[in-house]
Amino acid sequence: MTAQALLFGRQSTVCYTDVETFLDGMKNECTTVDVVLPENCLYKFSEIQVNDIKLTSEALSHVQVGAIVRAHGLLIALDGYYSLGESGRSLQTTADAGLVIPPHENLPLTTAKHGITRGLLVNFDHERLEHTSQLLFGQPLPELSFSSVPLHFDGINFKQLILALVAQIDGFDGNSVLLERQGFDDQFYRLLAMLMNADKITQWLHSDYTTQPNDKGYEFTKNFTAFIDQHVKEPVNIKKLQAFFGLSARGLQYKTFKYFGCSPRDYWYNQKLEYAWKMIKKTPPHVSISYISEELGFSSQSRFSKFFQQRFNCKPSELSKKRLISL
Repeated sequence: MTAQALLFGRQSTVCYTDVETFLDGMKNECTTVDVVLPENCLYKFSEIQVNDIKLTSEALSHVQVGAIVRAHGLLIALDGYYSLGESGRSLQTTADAGLVIPPHENLPLTTAKHGITRGLLVNFDHERLEHTSQLLFGQPLPELSFSSVPLHFDGINFKQLILALVAQIDGFDGNSVLLERQGFDDQFYRLLAMLMNADKITQWLHSDYTTQPNDKGYEFTKNFTAFIDQHVKEPVNIKKLQAFFGLSARGLQYKTFKYFGCSPRDYWYNQKLEYAWKMIKKTPPHVSISYISEELGFSSQSRFSKFFQQRFNCKPSELSKKRLISL
């Protein structure tokens, strides 16, 4: 059934369709389990972990459990709903709101009374999210208590963004090594940090922000652009950038995403390509594309041409021909 479809990992899905196997499968995850409609018992799920972020896609019938929550989480309902009861309070997911869940030894959780509840649980490391928040916003992460968090505000659809990231899992065939190399967990932590700092996002959207000499990012952006300008002809060397700024690879990436909207590698390559465009437009006809490629530190002319076409939607040779025609 469509309502039971999982977001990822269909080949590694675990499915319980009777009460006995359900109770046995959940004994390490819950202190209590009540399958309200035994004749309609269903719990179907798939999990994946990339470094310290864990995602669970699930579909389940009406249950009441005392859940053991070992790490901070974000719970999103795609069909049906989840209801949490904590200290006399009751919180429920909606189409536009998820639930933030801190660790808990016995969290009362209920799913929709009718039909199948389908959802996504994202468990994350609080300390790493705190670090990401500091890098992106320059301030501590707001306290993560049991709370409802909007997934859509000021035109930003965080649910859609999260689901787009989750789609990468099947795209990489569930290979956690490839997902890690691609930066899957880094992307998720940045997105979570933005979601948990809604007030800051609103400020960004409604202000005309540019770095000024007294801004925290001014020195970084000034020094970063100066470094790239000075080394634009050299092969891209992220370790050299890290050493210059005294930052880890992750710290450098967060800062460049914050102030330039892209990774340090992408920024360096874009500046190379901008420089290449100017060189092709200005150099004498006898200067070859191969020479320009080598001059700008590309490992091969084919690699240079590929990057150039992606950036400007034309090959360097085509730009060169246009220049000759116009002479």
